[in-house]
Amino acid sequence: MRKRPLTEAHKQKISMAKRGITTRKGFFLSEDHKRKIGLANSIALKGRHFFPINEFEKGHQPWNKGILSNEVTKQKIREKLLGYKHTEQARKNMSDAKKGFIFTEKHRKNISIAKVISGYSHSKETKEKIRHATLKQENFNRLGMLGKKHTFEWKKNMSEFHIAHPNKHFKNTSIEIKIQNELIENKIPFIKQTGVEKVAVVDFFLPDFNVVIQCDGCYWHNCLEHNPKHHIEARQRDITQTAKLEARGVKVFRFWEHDINKSPNECIKSVLNYLLKYQGAGISAAAVAGAKLLRKK
Repeated sequence: MRKRPLTEAHKQKISMAKRGITTRKGFFLSEDHKRKIGLANSIALKGRHFFPINEFEKGHQPWNKGILSNEVTKQKIREKLLGYKHTEQARKNMSDAKKGFIFTEKHRKNISIAKVISGYSHSKETKEKIRHATLKQENFNRLGMLGKKHTFEWKKNMSEFHIAHPNKHFKNTSIEIKIQNELIENKIPFIKQTGVEKVAVVDFFLPDFNVVIQCDGCYWHNCLEHNPKHHIEARQRDITQTAKLEARGVKVFRFWEHDINKSPNECIKSVLNYLLKYQGAGISAAAVAGAKLLRKK
């Protein structure tokens, strides 16, 4: 086929294009032309989707997932990345992106299998870094707060928070169960392990009578009769706590572990006697009768 000779105008355009000069500056495509280009691109890309940087949707599958590269392509990638090192900023960005990331069990298993198959092993330098990082974390866990002191305001706020939000998962002690059974038997309403007046979380609170009952274990509360040498500071803490509650109009009853074990009925007698003056405040007839009977005895 005989080539068509180029016109002078055509030669001029080719010459200008080679020198980087374009004649299409300011040229705008029509809507129909744009539509045709978009249609051609969609057919050529075969449904592949591309997103701007950092705008991948959650669960998005890369277009090349599952497509295995041939040996030539792999060799080109290896040669391209050989000797490449990330900048410090890039390393920091990758580290920040991985913080808090938790691998699934399947992912961990796949990584482990891949390392075994490939014969991968950390370098001595990497192993040393891992060892130092582990020791640093252990020392922080053990000595992180050593020598540090919280402010009085911080301690007060934390104390009030724990009192307002007491632990709901607690185990009843044997002495608490005995006192609880006595209160139930006398039909006296109570609330267990609740905060009172932003002062303390108490064992039992009788809301109808503004009464607190505390069951003090001999070991943990420095009983002078059985454990005078253990937890000495607990006694002063209990005295201060009782004084604060009573200053706010709350009646406090404290019973020692050995007294409750000896006779929980005798311990509850003082409470029932005190509740007699609240006969019209909702206390049951059985509780009033029991208190009167105990008083006669």
